[in-house]
Amino acid sequence: MAETRLCIEYLKKITVYLQGAQGRGEARASEDGYHLSFIYGIGPDGLTPFEMEIAGKTAGDELFFDTAGMHLGHLFGHLTLWMLPFMERLDHPWLYVRVEKVEATDQKEVIRALAEIAQCGDSCCCS
Repeated sequence: MAETRLCIEYLKKITVYLQGAQGRGEARASEDGYHLSFIYGIGPDGLTPFEMEIAGKTAGDELFFDTAGMHLGHLFGHLTLWMLPFMERLDHPWLYVRVEKVEATDQKEVIRALAEIAQCGDSCCCS
């Protein structure tokens, strides 16, 4: 039986690898990368622009974002809170994203993630 690969959709746990790049297709393995795990689609303002771009992707898919002139807080919305250490050292005009995992979640994980977002309120995000 063939293995079914989950695609990114509401309430899935997503793990992505993020790295700065000089241009489209120019990401290289480095220690400057960042792993981010989050529950897709639970932000207080709906889907972030980043989430909209990765919708429907599966593990192994890669994307590049041209970040020149872009406010990363807007791109990532509520996810910015967990990305601040990475964003502070991102000095490349492009952002490379590789989807590492797409997993089912249970109710406890979703509730825990919602509580973290609610605890933060409006003051934590850089949007």
